[in-house]
Amino acid sequence: RAWARFPAPMLSGGPPNIAALADNDVWITGNPGQIYHWNGERWTSTASPEASRPCGCSNGGVAQIAVLASDDVWAALGIGADPSLPPVLMHWDGHAWRNVAVPHGGCCQPAGIASDGASGIWVIPFESDWLGAQYLHWRAGRWTNVYAKAPGRRGAESAEVIAPVPGTQEVWSADRGRSGVTLNLYSPGGRA
Repeated sequence: RAWARFPAPMLSGGPPNIAALADNDVWITGNPGQIYHWNGERWTSTASPEASRPCGCSNGGVAQIAVLASDDVWAALGIGADPSLPPVLMHWDGHAWRNVAVPHGGCCQPAGIASDGASGIWVIPFESDWLGAQYLHWRAGRWTNVYAKAPGRRGAESAEVIAPVPGTQEVWSADRGRSGVTLNLYSPGGRA
């Protein structure tokens, strides 16, 4: 019925990203070095020290975050193939962050990250692709490239945002290309 105000950590970078499982299990990010957890009483910094080093073209931007469970949190900082670059995707197991290698040929801030509804995640790399909008899907310890075909004329498309459908394995996304914005619904059964 109404908004209630809560204290917030001091964040820098662009508008923060926030994800929650419950009112006492909230995650918020500022720049990649700022990842905080709210336990219902106070904020605790959980960011890895390595996350504070900006990726080549992320400009120290805000990390994308997806929460699958209290001990299953993903933060996308930037996607890069060069092993000398900072970690680009990190996974929180309830105790510490660990790096997860991402198969990709650039180093840019991902446009989005979301749960797949089955203990996996979707990541949108920040790039256009002539095959259609590209998505990276992580499940059972491996990555798969998934493309949404470009509508009408052939042209580069880039995925912009992604959101899971609660209680399902479906996700909605919005892609941008020469034809404007396209909405896509991904269903594991091939409905989309």
